[in-house]
Amino acid sequence: MLDTAKETWQKAKFNQEVFKDEKIKTLKKSRCEVKIDKTQIVRIGENAIIHLENPKNGENSIYIESGHAWLNAKPGKGQKVKVRTPTAVAAIRGTIYRLDCTDNHSTYNVYDGNVEVTPFKDDGVTLEDTSFNIKKGESFTLVKDFEKYKKEQQKALRE
Repeated sequence: MLDTAKETWQKAKFNQEVFKDEKIKTLKKSRCEVKIDKTQIVRIGENAIIHLENPKNGENSIYIESGHAWLNAKPGKGQKVKVRTPTAVAAIRGTIYRLDCTDNHSTYNVYDGNVEVTPFKDDGVTLEDTSFNIKKGESFTLVKDFEKYKKEQQKALRE
């Protein structure tokens, strides 16, 4: 976990408490599970950086900078959990899905419920006017730079 006062990473301990506005980083061959409340769990795969942002308007927000995460989020009635990546923002309600992302692409695999994904414009801050609704059993990949994505995929196949 990132100690923001010192700007250094600290090793996590089993059953360690996590606080709002903390970052979690996993390394190769490591995993982490964060229970946000009774109904929201984030499982973080290896080589990931996740930021548990301060809630806004009572809604939890998670920024997945890179890596793999599996989310099981069932917020209270009328609430959403927002999950941001470098390419888009997803609003989820009662959903179980996996998210894989880099600074160039985000892939959503929905196992239960649905995910509404709104991509960022080229500035990386402003949201597009269009959203995509990914339903149970569907997979969706959002790509910024297709040529870079092709190279990433070719490298992954070689490895």
